[in-house]
Amino acid sequence: MPVYKQRLERPRFFTSLFQTPEANFHNNDTVEYDIIRQGQDIAVAVVSQTSGSRRFEVKTSVNKGWNPVTYLYETSINAAEINKRMPGNTTFDEVDFQEAATDLSLDAVQKLETMIRDAIELDCAEVMQTGTLTKKDESNNTIGDAYDFAPLDATGTIASGDLMVTTATDWAADGATGDPLGDLEGLADNMRARGYNPVKAVFGSQAWTYFLKNSTVLARFNLLNANFGQLQLSPEMSGASRVGNMMIGTYPMELWVSKATYKNPYGGAVTPYMTTDKVLLVADARRDLTFGGISKFPNAIDQRATALLPPRMSFPGAAFDISLAAYFDLPGRNLTISGGTRPLPIPTAIDSFACLDTVA
Repeated sequence: MPVYKQRLERPRFFTSLFQTPEANFHNNDTVEYDIIRQGQDIAVAVVSQTSGSRRFEVKTSVNKGWNPVTYLYETSINAAEINKRMPGNTTFDEVDFQEAATDLSLDAVQKLETMIRDAIELDCAEVMQTGTLTKKDESNNTIGDAYDFAPLDATGTIASGDLMVTTATDWAADGATGDPLGDLEGLADNMRARGYNPVKAVFGSQAWTYFLKNSTVLARFNLLNANFGQLQLSPEMSGASRVGNMMIGTYPMELWVSKATYKNPYGGAVTPYMTTDKVLLVADARRDLTFGGISKFPNAIDQRATALLPPRMSFPGAAFDISLAAYFDLPGRNLTISGGTRPLPIPTAIDSFACLDTVA
């Protein structure tokens, strides 16, 4: 029988909130971008056209520059392993070294692609829930300074401070305490004050359970004829489940629940990408996922191995990029496959999302 290779379909919801046009693929050391906020200033009248003009200032941009996150892995294939029975073959099948090496190389790249995509999903999830990103090495030590994407306002304070908040009253497991609709409407108001209307409310698993226990929320769902809310499971796969829609204050929102998980590299615990007691509000706005290439000496590329793998694969529509290399050792007994990328999720429209912690 042919070999069965399990390929888990893991649609990545948080990654899908970021765009990856061709301009987001680069070879630079750093990624720089500028932000100009519109603000809510209005014009003030003067006494008459002869009394002179009021002066105003055009807001200057805030410049940000970051070194991308680096993921870099390698694995080796030993020639003796190819001589052994390959999965799906019998002991009597003749070994085609070139074909076997190509198949094993592609298997290695596919596994690495999945690992890196899942790591990027975690990076995007952290950015959306905190406005920051902290990276750690294999020993769980923090790498450099945290990425803090929130620009500073004119007074030098974080302008997005009231978009990452904790509820004043915990949402209770039995629904007895907390004001879910009031909390979310207030957070949406903070977004609207910055020019963005949220269209999605994404719940962690616990937050969704507690949300449904609240009597005010349940009353909204019971008034279906008034279209205040509707529970309706969507069959689409996106790493989160769309479970319905609701009017939260004056904001019509899609309701989503995120339960997707990953294996934590520090201890191996299965961990949700979204903190279970949080709710994320998201507006349709620009957020960028950028990819930097891995630098190599062109003349050092092993020409014997170039037929196995391309030097770089970029997928603007699929939010992925990887730089590849393959080379043989001098005795010709080992083939090394190397792959890496330098991604960075940037919440370009920094005020287009907000996050509520439902438990203090």
